[in-house]
Amino acid sequence: MASLNWALLTPAPSLTPLPLPHEKFILSLSSIDLSLVPSPPGAPINAPAPPPSAGYTAKGAVHLSNKRLVFVASDAHSTPQAGGGGGVGEAGKPKSLKTLSVPYSHFLDGRFVQPWFGANYYEALCLPSDGGGLSMPHLLKLVFKEAGGGQFYEVVEEMKNRLGVTAGGSSGRGTPMEALPLYTPSSTSSQPAPTTSSPTTDDLLAASIARSAEEAEETAAQQRLSVDGSARPPAPTPSPAPALARGPGEEVREGPPGYEP
Repeated sequence: MASLNWALLTPAPSLTPLPLPHEKFILSLSSIDLSLVPSPPGAPINAPAPPPSAGYTAKGAVHLSNKRLVFVASDAHSTPQAGGGGGVGEAGKPKSLKTLSVPYSHFLDGRFVQPWFGANYYEALCLPSDGGGLSMPHLLKLVFKEAGGGQFYEVVEEMKNRLGVTAGGSSGRGTPMEALPLYTPSSTSSQPAPTTSSPTTDDLLAASIARSAEEAEETAAQQRLSVDGSARPPAPTPSPAPALARGPGEEVREGPPGYEP
């Protein structure tokens, strides 16, 4: 659950979070500016920010594990008391933020912003939980004074994807992402199985009748061709043109029919 001033730390000067059972820390970044302000349910992520007095601001380091995000302020105590690090103000609200621990399941609408002017920052909606010190959703903003913001965003999204946490976007705020059913290949193949059975007597009889009909049709066609060829009269043979007689020593030339010199 998201908890404020509940994380257990190693003694100073390291002040690193103690891992939970089966937890392993992956990434640690320093020079981080944190702001945590209330964000009522249904409010857009780009709504005007409340005054600083309504939330918390701190400087410190952020640590990512395979289960959660832990922010540790630079002035955090080595062993904060439950819910009491930094004292308690009005309405049970802690006066200052010493540590913030948020499981990935309580992160929504995360985005990494790289402005033209100013440092890169990451912001996301942090959901409350019973006894964690947050009475309503809060907008968490982490400003990276040094390099590492892109790597931070990649690790957070990778851990959320592995855990199948939530769908992003303002419309999906607080809506858990349903896991897709596992794919199971069909036991039956889409291609028809080859038939290995021998043809029946009816199949053989039908094939024989069809073959006999084809042979009879071919024989009839050949007979029609032979009859048509014998009845056709022979083509007339053209007669040669008469030769033109000339005197002795003159060349004999053929002329067209009916021509007389």
